[in-house]
Amino acid sequence: AACGTLATWWGREFAFSTLSSPSHPLSVDFSGVFDKAVNFGTCDVAAEMATLAQQAIDPDVAAHVFHGHDYGGLTCVRNLLGEGILKQMRSEVNMLRKTLKPSERWNGWQGGRGDKYRLLDLQSMELGGYCGLACGIELFPAVCRELLQKQSLGEAELRPTPHVQLACFAGDAACYLAHTDSFPFEDLDDDMPLDQRQMIASRRITAILYLNESPWKSSYGGALRAHRPDTSAS
Repeated sequence: AACGTLATWWGREFAFSTLSSPSHPLSVDFSGVFDKAVNFGTCDVAAEMATLAQQAIDPDVAAHVFHGHDYGGLTCVRNLLGEGILKQMRSEVNMLRKTLKPSERWNGWQGGRGDKYRLLDLQSMELGGYCGLACGIELFPAVCRELLQKQSLGEAELRPTPHVQLACFAGDAACYLAHTDSFPFEDLDDDMPLDQRQMIASRRITAILYLNESPWKSSYGGALRAHRPDTSAS
């Protein structure tokens, strides 16, 4: 089963949730565990993110992700990244802003999204010199590996997806309507590309890394809203 690495690079928390077994959201606070600007000459990106994931995914966090109820194991890990690396990531994001396109440009079947985004992979970020974003991308499979080590025997193996989404929601009432990130294969539209249907049907966990400046205020809008399976959402 896929560890869906959906990255919304415009916030400060790292949030992830299982998409099955509907306890309240778990919130874990750190204090900028990783807080430095990085470059490829001085930073072993993979090793640094592996260490960070080990700190973030302790047994209690993993247990909540896999077995939490009501909100599907929704877990928020706050301030795992410090302002130094976040500032570098935001700077690199700004250099890529012109390459972001409305969601309907990429997928005509995907409605309800008011953001602009593009897919990123580790190799292209390394070739482009985007070391901060490379760190962010490496964090997702590192988290996936930590969850895999702590999951129960007999559960489907977690695998990270090969790309992450770099998404930006502008401050003009852009939103992402309430939705579910995983569906049975047979329930997905036939006009959806086969590889997309397979990926969505296999997705077990959605992970989101927020990079917005701190402190965030509710007056800004854009809060993450999670809905229990037994409630309706408008």
